[in-house]
Amino acid sequence: MRVQRLIPIVILALAACAESSGPRGRGLISLAVSSRQPAAVVAANVLLAGDSTFLVAEPDTVVVGTVELVLRRIKLQPVAVAACEDDNGEDVPEAEDTESTEDSEGCEEIKVGPVLVSLPLGTTAVEALVDIGAPAGQYDQLQFKVHAPELPRDAEFLATNPDFEGVSIRVTGTFSHAGARTDFVYESALDVEQEVSIDPPLTVDASGVASLTLRFDIATWFAGPGGIGLVDPATANAGGANESLVAGNIQRSINAFEDDDEDGHDDNDADDDPDGGSGGGD
Repeated sequence: MRVQRLIPIVILALAACAESSGPRGRGLISLAVSSRQPAAVVAANVLLAGDSTFLVAEPDTVVVGTVELVLRRIKLQPVAVAACEDDNGEDVPEAEDTESTEDSEGCEEIKVGPVLVSLPLGTTAVEALVDIGAPAGQYDQLQFKVHAPELPRDAEFLATNPDFEGVSIRVTGTFSHAGARTDFVYESALDVEQEVSIDPPLTVDASGVASLTLRFDIATWFAGPGGIGLVDPATANAGGANESLVAGNIQRSINAFEDDDEDGHDDNDADDDPDGGSGGGD
C-alpha cells in the first residue's frame, strides 16, 4: 500500500528582510525530502526494495511501507542572522498563517499551513517538496515545525485529511519477531519546532539553483535503547512502553544538507557518501 506523493495545496509566500541585506539578486532553492540513512551510520541493517524500506536486527524486522508527516512554517536562516524567531505555537488562523508576518524578520520564510509530506522509501532517494525563490547569499539553518493539526485552526487541512486530527506522524508497515509477523500503525502527536543546521552553509547564487535535502533517517526511528536492536512500532503509540524512546529517536534523526546530485546524501560529507568519496551518487 502506498499513499499519494506530496501535492502542494497551500499558498507558499516568501518574506525577505531587505533592510538588513540590501538589494541582491535572487536564486532558487530546490527543497526535497529523503528517508535515506547516512552512509557511515548503521543503526540496523537497512534493505531497500521497491517502495519499501526493511530494517533488520535479528530476530526482528520492521518493514516500513508508508511514512507521512505534517509540516508547517519552514524558514531558512541566513548566515548573518543570529536566529529566526520561534513559532511559539500562537493560534493563528490558517488563512492568516499563509501570509508573511514580522515574526520571521531577517529570515527567508515559507508559510505552509500545514502540508502533508510522504517520505520516499525503498529505492527512491529523494522526493521534491517545493522550489523556493531566495536572495543570493548563504543559509546555515532550516527551521520548521512538526505539527499535529487541530480544529478550528486547521479546519481546511483536516477537511482533506480528516485522519490527521491530532496526528503529526503516521507510519504503516509490518513487524516480525522470530518469524511471527504483525501489521502495525504508528501514530504520533509530536508537535515541536525543529532547528537543523546546514553545515557547510548552503550558497545561493543569483539566477542559480541550489539543491537542499531535508532528511529524516527512518532507520533510527525504531531503534532500541542505545541504538541497539529494534522495538515493535506498535509499542511506541500513545501510552506505549516505547513512546518517549521513539519520539526522541525521530527528533534526533533530522538533518539538512546540500544535495546537488539528489541522491539523499550530503555532497560535502565524505562519511555520508556511499561510494566512499565526496559527492558520489547511489
